[in-house]
Amino acid sequence: MFKLLNFSGDDIRLDEKAVSENISGNCRRLGLYVEGLAAIDDSLTVICSDDPADGNRQYRLSPLGGESCRSDLLAELRNRYDHHFRTVGAFYLADGIWLLTEKYLDNKQ
Repeated sequence: MFKLLNFSGDDIRLDEKAVSENISGNCRRLGLYVEGLAAIDDSLTVICSDDPADGNRQYRLSPLGGESCRSDLLAELRNRYDHHFRTVGAFYLADGIWLLTEKYLDNKQ
């Protein structure tokens, strides 16, 4: 299966937690995972396809803000990695840089 999830920048800025839960819920319910992102203008398209690991994944959108520099981004990516999150992608919206990360959850959670 192949599914595109579309979100406006305003929806993400208003409630990134709800959008994150939307992505996680769709993937879990349909047996998908996020394989990529496309950000155009002030909108985000999340590209999902069949999950080869048939796993339980949690997705999280996080803002880095408009003034972030390359070193801030690299430090944030390293921090996420150290806490067992996989970076799906980093992208720009009108208000700055955002990250989408994924964490593989143990089936007991």
